[in-house]
Amino acid sequence: MTLRPAPLKGRYRGRRNLGLSPLLLRPLCALALWGICALGARLLPAQVVSRFLLPISRILSTPIKWISGIFPFALLELLLLGLPLAALGLFLWDKINRKRPPSQSLDEEEGGFWELVSTAMTVLFVMLALFQLTLGFGYHGLTLKQQLDYPDTPVNADTIAETARLLADRAADLRGAADYEERTVSRYGRQFRAAYRALSETHPVYRGYAARPKAAMLSTAMSHLGVGGVYSPFTCEALINTDSTAPALPFTIAHEMSHSLLIAREEEANFSGFLACLSCDDAAIQYSGYFMGLLYTCSAYHQADPEGYRTFYRALDEGVRSDLVAYSEHVSQYEGWINDLQSDINDTFLKSNGQTAGVDSYGLMVNLLVAWTSLQ
Repeated sequence: MTLRPAPLKGRYRGRRNLGLSPLLLRPLCALALWGICALGARLLPAQVVSRFLLPISRILSTPIKWISGIFPFALLELLLLGLPLAALGLFLWDKINRKRPPSQSLDEEEGGFWELVSTAMTVLFVMLALFQLTLGFGYHGLTLKQQLDYPDTPVNADTIAETARLLADRAADLRGAADYEERTVSRYGRQFRAAYRALSETHPVYRGYAARPKAAMLSTAMSHLGVGGVYSPFTCEALINTDSTAPALPFTIAHEMSHSLLIAREEEANFSGFLACLSCDDAAIQYSGYFMGLLYTCSAYHQADPEGYRTFYRALDEGVRSDLVAYSEHVSQYEGWINDLQSDINDTFLKSNGQTAGVDSYGLMVNLLVAWTSLQ
């Protein structure tokens, strides 16, 4: 005798995952991905991060750099400019559809709201995970000093003064031959890509495909924010503020391009930009490296030995000193509450990624410059 199964009552929808609604499951999965990436990088030894996680970042970011590099404009700026338009469009759409159709129930309207919240949270956590995967691991790997095998050189008033004198002398020798006419961001980018390839032959930390630098349309706005350049880990682009003094621009480009090679810490990106400038067979670019290295060293020298610094500054080459003054005047004209606010936000961002010095970490480049000077 064959028993006929009783018909199923209602519609069978299958068993839900852990009994969770998809509205909750999607952001939870994205949050878990971000948590694994962020905590894994922080808990693993630096050697493990450099050996296993950074290669993953190179593999994931390289195709994005290739694709974004096709476009002559910055995709990041396009997205930033498009967000207000998208917000305006959503606002108008909400105004037009504010009246709920008679057939639409209150439960359906609430469901639409929570769908929007779920999607927004999912996108946020996915973006945070993408940041970790394409750049964030670089904050937790071996330090650049370890990878360059630089000696542990004491950083004090004497060694800072020695570094400042060396940088000043070399900058003075190069300044007369530094010609910045008809220079573009794209041209600098090609030169620095070659420079990083040359550096990678002796320093494997610089292996990889450097992102294409792009001149920012919003350069003046970036100046008001106190931003010389930005590297976007989402579009893998180096966005450059061209509202700058000529000697500072090449160094800024080299700095942002180094981020695309997973040199995440700011003082290390500064020093990498310095090395890239020195690796170029171009007096203007070499001068930019020595000039910006001197700029950071002067600040440290002034703090370590104010009297010795005043004597040093008076003895500087007149042309180099005039460039330092021009840079200071250019930056100071944009000082204000907007600049301070951006600095506070950047400080928080850097500290959240393990750079305990925050915005002061840019100046820690001097420690690497002192070690570099000891090898000259």
